[in-house]
Amino acid sequence: MNIDFVDKSKLPYRPGVGIMLVNDLNQVLVGKRTDTKTEAWQMPQGGIDEGEEPLVAALRELKEEIGTCNAELIAESDDWFYYDVPD
Repeated sequence: MNIDFVDKSKLPYRPGVGIMLVNDLNQVLVGKRTDTKTEAWQMPQGGIDEGEEPLVAALRELKEEIGTCNAELIAESDDWFYYDVPD
């Protein structure tokens, strides 16, 4: 699907997780994207599969994106955040 021809205002919001991974030195993991022409960085994130709990999705995304899910939950947001994908 070519996203340039999709009316983004008609797309539903997709449930997802975003992970702030912090080590013992209080360093935060931010990865450089390799799929864009411009320099872009982001934290691990991804969609929640149907019936999947958010923490399970977060650990799955960590495993998929950085190769390990060896992490401990220390905090979780109290509410959901919504955003529109920029043009």
